[in-house]
Amino acid sequence: MTTPPAPPVPAPALPPLPDPARSTVAVPAPARGPQRWAGAPCAVLDDDGSVLLAHRERADGDTLVLSRSTDGGATFSEIGRAGPQRAGASVLERPALVRHPGGWRARVCCHDLEVPGEEDRMSTAFLTSRDGWEWTWRGTALRGRPGRWDARGARVTTVLPGGALAYDGRASKEENWFERTGVARPAPGGGWVADPAVPVVDVRYLEHLVLPDGSGRWFFESRTPEGDHELRTQPAARAAREAG
Repeated sequence: MTTPPAPPVPAPALPPLPDPARSTVAVPAPARGPQRWAGAPCAVLDDDGSVLLAHRERADGDTLVLSRSTDGGATFSEIGRAGPQRAGASVLERPALVRHPGGWRARVCCHDLEVPGEEDRMSTAFLTSRDGWEWTWRGTALRGRPGRWDARGARVTTVLPGGALAYDGRASKEENWFERTGVARPAPGGGWVADPAVPVVDVRYLEHLVLPDGSGRWFFESRTPEGDHELRTQPAARAAREAG
C-alpha cells in the first residue's frame, strides 16, 4: 500500500503589503529628478523602544543617514550621516543585518558581473555568523524566474512575520531602479520560492519592523512623478488569520 504524501504545512498569514497611496513621507528625496533618492531603509528598535532608521541618500553621491523616531516610526530626526569613504567603498547600498539567538544572519544581494552590459542581474545569497566577524556562505537563497516579473533578479529586503521574505525584482534591464516587491516562502527541502498568491506591489527596498506593542510598521522606497524616490512609511495591519 502506498503511503499518501503528508499534507502541506499551513503557511503563516502575512500582514497585507503596503499601499503607497495610504503611506506618508518619512524622509523626502534630497532633490527632484532621476537619481535623487531617499530610500533603502533598515529599521531596528533601540534599547529604549525608539526606532532607529538607517537609509541611503543619493544626490551628487551616496550618503548613509541615521535617524531616530520616538513616535513609533511615524516621524524621524536625523542624528548622523557618513559617506562611503568610511567603509572604504566607492558607493553605498542598503545597510541591513539581522541578529538571531546564537549569532547573525545576512541575506546579501549579489550581481552577476560575468557578462558585460548585463551587470544588473541579481540574486540573494544567505550567510551566517556566530560573532558577526567570520561568515559562512550558505548558498543562493533566492534568484529570479525566467519569464516572470522578477526574471532579472531577486533581492531580499526584509524578513516578515512567520519567516517569509519580502524581495524586490524586475522583469528587464530597462526596469533597473523601477523594481517591484513580492513575497517568498520557505520551500520543502530548503531555500525559498516566490508565493504567487501574494500580489506584487510597486515599491522597492521594503522593510518591516515589529514595534514593542506587537504592531508593525512598513518602510519602503517609492517613486514620485518627477522620478526621484522618497522614503515612505505606513502602519502594518495585523494578519487576520492563518492561511491554509
